[in-house]
Amino acid sequence: MEYENAHLKKITDAAGEVSLSHTEQVAMRFSVRAYMLEHPRPRGFIARVRALAVREVFALRLHPVALGLILALSLGAGSSYAAESALPGDPLYVVKTQINERVESALAVSPAAKAKVALAHTENRLMEAEQLASEGRLSVASGAQVQASISEHVQEFENNVAKMASGDSAGTASAQSDLEATLDAHGEVLARIATEMPANQTEIAPILAVVERHSGDARNKRAESEEVVAQAGTRVVASVRSRKAHVEEAVAQTQAAITAASTSVASGVAVGAQADSEQAATTLAAGDAELDHGDVGAAFSTFQKAGRLAERARVHVEAGKRLRSYGRGDVAQGVVPTATLMMATPVATS
Repeated sequence: MEYENAHLKKITDAAGEVSLSHTEQVAMRFSVRAYMLEHPRPRGFIARVRALAVREVFALRLHPVALGLILALSLGAGSSYAAESALPGDPLYVVKTQINERVESALAVSPAAKAKVALAHTENRLMEAEQLASEGRLSVASGAQVQASISEHVQEFENNVAKMASGDSAGTASAQSDLEATLDAHGEVLARIATEMPANQTEIAPILAVVERHSGDARNKRAESEEVVAQAGTRVVASVRSRKAHVEEAVAQTQAAITAASTSVASGVAVGAQADSEQAATTLAAGDAELDHGDVGAAFSTFQKAGRLAERARVHVEAGKRLRSYGRGDVAQGVVPTATLMMATPVATS
């Protein structure tokens, strides 16, 4: 019981630090109102809870965690799940970003956990941009919203990585490698969409510019941390083996996902993902050999590379599953380099 109480206190303390700006509160109010107009008021107990939610939302009093619990009851058990698939411009999008995701951040206790959540939210924004672009619905306004959100999440990621245990160079390098891989892979997906659907290039190019900038920063920080790991040598063997185990699991999961999706995604996407997965496995074996010979730093960098290859394969095959047209256009057998696309279209400097 003492453990549960202590854990609950951590959650409530974290929740107390989360607040909505006045603009966010007003946006929440109108989003909830729009949702409720589409979902008639139920009877009985749920009606009373919904009435409470309406009063609190319009009074703009509750913290996101408490409000999220009330909304889950008042709008229906599926409302939170429905919000997860919301895109910019949808009525429930503000619930997704200002309630669901803020609760996720509040529930993450350690800096490493918070960094992982921030990375997940970064990927959410990228997938939303891909979905809108593949449907021809990515506008200048929604694109600008995605760009700002990506930068906000990456900054949150960096702030928490900086708070990670002093001397945990392997953990820092691993986190930066994960961010780099996710940004690069989704940048490739967006570039491919822009090439297959040229009408989207103007809206996609500024997003790619932001992705490239943050990816480059992550790459530089990852390389710096890997150099520290190399200098530490045998003192960080346990951390290197832990990273190896994590990447092995990622490679296995990615291969399983590719096999399961082989008949549901475009052949070019499946072939590319399979090649990356096989290269990741080969790279893992090379890292094993380096570790066996006592070259800890080289082994760690090699395991990191294997992880990025597995992430690239995962992102592409999942894009093939999520986006019906992905990889089925005239350029399904290749991805135009992001830099080429950016030079060919106007790019925002922000």
